[in-house]
Amino acid sequence: MVAKKANEDDPNDKVLQTNNDQVVFQSAYGVYTLKRPKGRIGVKHFRIMTRAAPKSLDENGRPSPADQDRALECQMEWIEEVLPEILISPASIDEIPGEDFLVAWVVMSNEIKLLPDTFRIL
Repeated sequence: MVAKKANEDDPNDKVLQTNNDQVVFQSAYGVYTLKRPKGRIGVKHFRIMTRAAPKSLDENGRPSPADQDRALECQMEWIEEVLPEILISPASIDEIPGEDFLVAWVVMSNEIKLLPDTFRIL
């Protein structure tokens, strides 16, 4: 298991522990433990995350309004369909404060690891 020190200013640096079975991260409201998505839920997780990725960026490096809308729709789909299946603690999705759903989304999207030599999204 890998342990990391969380940086309060960086939403991408909230992961406290990660291994092949679970991810533990911290927010301002508590510590969360999620199962690493595997099997059918893993496929759904990966499909939603890749669909949320921007298709193009403007001259300032920002996604288009259509990309932003699609990302928000994907976040909601992930929260409703994937998160309840991978949540270990707290025991219920109803115990999570609203803003922590975004933290969970960011943490889990950053946990996707691809080897650039063997896989490329076109």
